[in-house]
Amino acid sequence: MPTKSAYRLIKNVAPDWKKAVAAATESVYVFSPFITTMADRVFLFDGQCNKRTTADCHIYTRFEQELFITQRLSHGPASSIDALKRLSDANVKIYHVPNLHAKVLVIPTQFASVGSQNLTVGGAKQREASLVTTDLAEVRNVYKAVQEWTELAEPISNETI
Repeated sequence: MPTKSAYRLIKNVAPDWKKAVAAATESVYVFSPFITTMADRVFLFDGQCNKRTTADCHIYTRFEQELFITQRLSHGPASSIDALKRLSDANVKIYHVPNLHAKVLVIPTQFASVGSQNLTVGGAKQREASLVTTDLAEVRNVYKAVQEWTELAEPISNETI
């Protein structure tokens, strides 16, 4: 007898991210090497990280000068200083992780996604795929897997941005 999968494969994960962040009752952890205005659409609700003020948002990304200058295809720079500033102003905690390439969003006891889509406008327009789960055991596995990266992270202050 076939077993039911704990995952769903989706092509544009941004709507699932937004719904999960809006419903989060605990900290939200995002890993994306590039951040643009798509992050505002996913994380900010009336200038807050989340509809509930109880959830902290943490974004782990790459913070390297060339990412804010280099043009990528027709999508502009790989990352946006303006987007990072708006997120930081909304009390989203932002960190630099060297050599980060993974694209993960995890809310430790609620939701996880792992896939190819960056947290960028271009990422929502490309041919992307992400696996999404709300299965608690799988969510915990994802959270456990990214803990090593949080230990490597360096906080990025509002002044640095």
